[in-house]
Amino acid sequence: MCEISQSSFHHARFISNNRISIPLGLIVERWIYYYWSIVNTSLPLPEMRIGSRAKGTAFRSDLFELIGSFQPGGLDAFFACFQNGTLNPMQIHYLAETVNSVANTIVKGPVEYSGGSLKDIERVFKFEGNKRMKQCLISTDLINSLGRVIFPASLWREMCLVGHWIGEAIILRWAELSYEFAKREVSIPEILALLIIQPKNERNVSLAKNVYKKVIGLTCVWSGIPLSQTRFDVDHVIPFSIWNNNDLWNLLPSDPKINHQKRDRIVTLPILRSSKDRIIHYWKILYQEAPQRFQTELRRTLLGSRPSLENWETRAFSTLSEAVETIALQRGVERWEIL
Repeated sequence: MCEISQSSFHHARFISNNRISIPLGLIVERWIYYYWSIVNTSLPLPEMRIGSRAKGTAFRSDLFELIGSFQPGGLDAFFACFQNGTLNPMQIHYLAETVNSVANTIVKGPVEYSGGSLKDIERVFKFEGNKRMKQCLISTDLINSLGRVIFPASLWREMCLVGHWIGEAIILRWAELSYEFAKREVSIPEILALLIIQPKNERNVSLAKNVYKKVIGLTCVWSGIPLSQTRFDVDHVIPFSIWNNNDLWNLLPSDPKINHQKRDRIVTLPILRSSKDRIIHYWKILYQEAPQRFQTELRRTLLGSRPSLENWETRAFSTLSEAVETIALQRGVERWEIL
């Protein structure tokens, strides 16, 4: 949930009684990524304090089948197919089984028992909606097809402010607990090495760069300086070092000198607003060249789960502006303006 508060906060919905909800599917997805490496290891690493390794978490066998369908390739191959909607029928089946098993485990486990186990104390989390889905073809299906976890808005505000640090502390505590589960036969560094494995979203900008090479009248998104079709940089609006995000909307052409000045800083809101027309212009070009990928990434990261794409440019830019300000506040990232 801390990770969701940092990179997918626009999926949160405020509801009555000062409470908020987030998609269960986003939590399910992160469980799959974290448990993938724990299940797919030769180390004697139980997922729980009780029971044998063969009878660990309720979703272990389903996840193991899903892992087997991506050999060779592993987690990175799954991530690429899942994000791009290129799963084969067998993988679609195993993924649906895993998603449903993980979703049920989350709702019947931490959602039900995190707080409120004593009489007359209200539960921290509640759940509304579906715990099962018929099929999962692409990552946005997780957001739209499963229900939502409800909890106090005050808790969400804390996650948004300091979730980056809380998340890292949780990983360390998870490793310490797993060390005890394994009766200290597996070291904490070995366990941490598994827990920090996430699908590689490598700094690959080749598709965007190839698209921009064909654009007549290419200009720098930040300065408007004319660019050569053979000499320009592809800049991450929200720096890759902060968000690890290679979504097409986040990859825009920049003058190499300007990009060198910006580095891993976040543009100020005035610079972002003055570049709005150029940003939307390049978004439309990317959408035309890679419609499926662009639309999927846009819905997942900027537009949320609303089905309509009407006036998507204005809505996406508004969310991007909010994201830039939120990330700068959360992380204390240095802002950048053109000299």
